Parts: sequence; C-alpha cells; structure tokens
Amino acid sequence: MTVIELGLREHESEPEAEPSRPSRARQLRGALAALTVVLVGITGASARPAEPRLTEVAVVPTAPAYRHVISDGVLYSLGAQHGETSRTLTAHDLRDGSVRWAVPVGDNVLNRAGLWVNLFLQVKGDLVLLNSADSTIGVDAASSRTLWTARHRITPTGTDGIGYSSRPVLAGGDGGPVVAPVGDYPPEELRVQLRGFDLTTGAELWVSPPVRSGDSLPGADAALLVVTADHRVEVWDARTGTVRQRITGPDDRPRGVTAGDGLIYVTGVDSTLTAYAVDTLERRWRAPVPPGDGGGMPCGRYVCHWQAAGDRYPDQGRGRTIFLDAADGRPVGGMVDGWAAEERDGHLLMRDDDGKLTRTVDPATGRTLIDLTQWPEPVWSDDRSPTVLMRSGDGPRMWFGVLDPGATAVRIVGSVPHRSYRCQSSATHVACQTAPEELRIWRYH
Repeated sequence: MTVIELGLREHESEPEAEPSRPSRARQLRGALAALTVVLVGITGASARPAEPRLTEVAVVPTAPAYRHVISDGVLYSLGAQHGETSRTLTAHDLRDGSVRWAVPVGDNVLNRAGLWVNLFLQVKGDLVLLNSADSTIGVDAASSRTLWTARHRITPTGTDGIGYSSRPVLAGGDGGPVVAPVGDYPPEELRVQLRGFDLTTGAELWVSPPVRSGDSLPGADAALLVVTADHRVEVWDARTGTVRQRITGPDDRPRGVTAGDGLIYVTGVDSTLTAYAVDTLERRWRAPVPPGDGGGMPCGRYVCHWQAAGDRYPDQGRGRTIFLDAADGRPVGGMVDGWAAEERDGHLLMRDDDGKLTRTVDPATGRTLIDLTQWPEPVWSDDRSPTVLMRSGDGPRMWFGVLDPGATAVRIVGSVPHRSYRCQSSATHVACQTAPEELRIWRYH
C-alpha cells in the first residue's frame, strides 16, 4: 500500500534571529515541561498518526481500449486491445482491487459489420449493461453470467426492471418507418422509434410508431416522457407502450421538454416555461422566459432556464442562464453568464460555452461563490456521491479536491504522481487510468 502526499505544503516561515541566553534557558524549561506532559499521556494511550486523506489501494491491469464504471463498491472494467473483437469484463473490489470475477465478452453478436465498435458500461442494481450503438448485452453483476443480448441500445427507466431503446427513423410510406442511415436530416424528416424491454430476460415488450422524442421520466414508475409526431406531450407506460396521460393545451409546438424533481418542464414557442406535476400532469405554473433557443431543467430547488449563444442570436453573446423558483416559477435574479450544469450538494455548478466548469454561483445575484477555473472537470459519479474535482499539477501530477455541502472553497484531499484521465468516483474511492494498460484506485476522505 502506497501513501500519497496529503496536500499542498504550506510555505515555511523565515528562520528567527538567534535567541539570547536567557531566552534559551526559558525555552529549555518550557520544552522539558511539555515533554513531561507528553510522556505522561503516552502511559495512558499510544498516539495514532492521522490517516492520509488520499491513499492508493491498488493498481489494476487493463487494456488500452476499455471502459470502466464504479457502482456499490465495485469497479467494473471492460478492456480490449484496439482491433480485437473479444473483450474481458472484470469486477474489482474497490477496497483492495482484488478480482471478484472476470468473464470474456465476445462482441461478434454485437457488431453487424464485423468491425471493431465502442462499448459502454451501465450498472443498474444487479445488472451490468454493455451497450454499443445498436446492441446490448445484459450481465448478472453477482455471477458474471450473460443473461441476454438484444439488437438495440437499451437504457433502464428506473429501478423497475424495464428498459427502452430509441432509434432514429425516417417516416416511410406504406411500408412504415425506415431506419435512418448515419447523416444529417431536416428536423421534419427525422423521427425516433421507441421499444420497451424486460431487463430480466431482454425480451421486447412493444414497439411504437415514429415520435419526435422519448426519454425516461424521473420520479415516475416505468414511465417515458414522449413528444409525439404531432407535437403532443404524453406520459407512456414503459411496460406496455400505452399512453397514461396527455398534456392538454393550445395546439403549439414545444421547443423543449425536460423533467426532474417531480415536474415536467415544457418550453413553448411563445417564450414561456410551463411546469406540470409528473403524477397528475396538473399545471403548476407558467412563467415568461427569454426568447431564442433554450430550455428549462431542474436545479434542486430552482429551475435553470438556459439560453443558447451562437450565430442565430449574435446579440446574446455567450450562453446565459436565468434561475426560477421551482415552487412558483418566479425569477430569483437576472441573467447569469454561463450554462447551469447541475445542482450538487447545494451548489449550482456553472459551465462555459466549451463545457468546462467555471464557478458556483448565487442565483439571486449572479455572484461567484467558489471559483472553479482551476478545477474545470468533475470526476464522473452517481448523484449519491460527493462532487470530486481534479486539476493538473506541475509535471506528471494530478490533484484531487472535493466540493463538500455548504463549502466555501474546494477541499484538497491530495495529489498523485500520475497523469490521470477517464476518472470515476464514489463516496469513498477514485479510480483513473494512469497508463494505457493501467488503472489505479485511491481511497479518499
């Protein structure tokens, strides 16, 4: 086990002037008295050194072309050499890096063209999903047994054992929709086709007609938020593909539809943002928002409505955000430069137009609370984990910090003598690639 240095070293103070002889005598008497107190304390108990804030626990071999993800104390790594068609999925215990199991995963059933494809990892409860652009393998997290394969990229809808896929299609003639080849299409020509799946067996449950969009609906059991071909906003049952509820209103075309924290947010062409309850679709409030490309999204007790920058709206300059109270839609301040990335642990994280973190902000005033320009990239984690940040140091060194709830600055937990990338974190550990065939795991607190 290697102990990594604890953090930034304080500047040492300048040496004091040579003390006088009486001063030396007083210092000696004081030192002897302090030593006596320490020796008496040692007879009662042994002093325990402080635990390092960042400790390396394992070096895990991998392969250059790989993905990894942390979930419930396990590091799942999917490794392969570039050009190879077989991969190895390995489950490592985060506490010491030991291998719980390793199983080869051939992608011959995934790659229709016989070429190398990217695979991605998702973990949902006891199920590990290996996704390519158009296929999925379901693996049991406990036994490593392959449960099923499907010719669709499947995303879980929640904790209900149901998943769905969304595939771009072109609206066909009498023969029905046609799968869209890779390319750019006018919005009026492109649709998506939704399918529901049983995640226990991989069985397909239903298939939809072409719609404009469909995504999992947070806060609802096995539900999808769908915008139909004729621009209606609906909630579908992900088990059956049937319509549960429909938002009724004027025959307009929403510019954007998102959901979170128990509300559905519809951005209208009339420069309004309307909030509906997820369970009843009852309208909670409607608020004016700035015109132009943009949309609303949940940000804790606020709604962040972002406004796009770009050539279509040159007078807007950079991307901007306005914050609304999620309870009633009232604005809590003016426009703030930057994109509201998300709310984490009470902090509102802002990004620039390049997607880099810049600061945390007070939504009422737009004032910067914590400057994050030296910590532009958060380490990926699930919503239950602290916000871990990283930055480059001098030479081959990376620093890690944590944005604690209520913090007024980034708490530095330590550095590692490696260039680190593709990092993942949990509430206790960070794992990063530090070489083409090497993963390292650190414990932090």
